[in-house]
Amino acid sequence: MFTLIGDVHIGKKFKNGVPLNRRGEREILLKEHFRNCVQEGIQNVEKGVSRGIIQLGDLFDSFCVNYEDLRDVFSILSKVNVPFYILAGNHDISKNQDKTSALRILAWLLAGNPNVKIVIDSPLVFRDINGGINAMVPYKHCLEEGESLLPDPRAYGVNKFSRIYGHFEEPFPLALTEIADKVYTGHIHAPRVENNVTVVGSIMPLTFAEDPLSEMMLTMTLSEYEATKASGFDFHNFCLRINLKNGETLPDDVDCLQIISMRNDVEDNNEDINVDYDMFNIEEMFHEALDELGLFEEFYNLYLENKLAASI
Repeated sequence: MFTLIGDVHIGKKFKNGVPLNRRGEREILLKEHFRNCVQEGIQNVEKGVSRGIIQLGDLFDSFCVNYEDLRDVFSILSKVNVPFYILAGNHDISKNQDKTSALRILAWLLAGNPNVKIVIDSPLVFRDINGGINAMVPYKHCLEEGESLLPDPRAYGVNKFSRIYGHFEEPFPLALTEIADKVYTGHIHAPRVENNVTVVGSIMPLTFAEDPLSEMMLTMTLSEYEATKASGFDFHNFCLRINLKNGETLPDDVDCLQIISMRNDVEDNNEDINVDYDMFNIEEMFHEALDELGLFEEFYNLYLENKLAASI
């Protein structure tokens, strides 16, 4: 049994609805969560309750991240002294295979640590302590249209894999029920179980839809907010989404990680505009806008690749 770590998305920038004095805190919190997950996984191995750690893809938010983010991830993983596997996710790789991704650079940096294995180009098949055959499958082998890229258990002398670890998109390939008893996947950020597939979920909710238990993301009406505040509740480490009625406005004195508004269950982006004197950065603005629309992977990576190609 492995300790599983879901999507991490190091390098993601949080600015929409984030108070100016709290900028950068969620980025730091994300790295701290990852560090804690790694440490917990190491302790599980030391206690004998796990044989290693598997990170199920999207370690990075993009195939291209800044030096500081790459350095911080390397700092966490360079000290790992137990078996640790990282699967390539859709955010980790470039559609243009001629471009070097941050994940490949990380693999090169960690080449001196025999405990860390980054699975990018092909599945890694191995036998567990009970004799079962298992497979770790990177993103490009998980696509619906590429079912033939999934490893064939018969090539390893069995009819089914005991477990497959991957980064699968929905709808899950039908072949998964035929070639594996159990499947563990990243990519989907809200944890759940569907048939033989266990969705592990991200290590920290990145959007309100990813936190069904409201452990970090709170949605409430303005009157509910005011009553909660009057009770002495501390919003400091929470993200707020307030459903406003006509004529209501967002409170401007909230100490929280993020505050955005909704009107009739539709997020009102006009309420989230912050005017400040940050350096004008068209790439960050483009990134944020596409994240909100769910089009990051398709358009932003293509934009970066074209920009890099033009600079060569």
